[in-house]
Amino acid sequence: MVFKKYGSDSIKMLRDFASVGSFGFLMAGAILFGYFAGNFLDDYFGTSPIFLILFLVLGIVGGFMEYLKIIKKVIKDKNKT
Repeated sequence: MVFKKYGSDSIKMLRDFASVGSFGFLMAGAILFGYFAGNFLDDYFGTSPIFLILFLVLGIVGGFMEYLKIIKKVIKDKNKT
């Protein structure tokens, strides 16, 4: 494998960067899910942007909560070594 000459620390560092770097995809996915789910429910029930706003906020909050879990895991793994 290519990374063997760099040692296990560099591989761990790259994994940590990848975990933290996934923030954009995580937030985009959560917000898009909130948008489409809210829009669908608004169309289904005939309401105004009530469900859209609700699910957008839930998507943003859920995305940040997942990101905090990732950060806690990275910090815990960093302190373990």
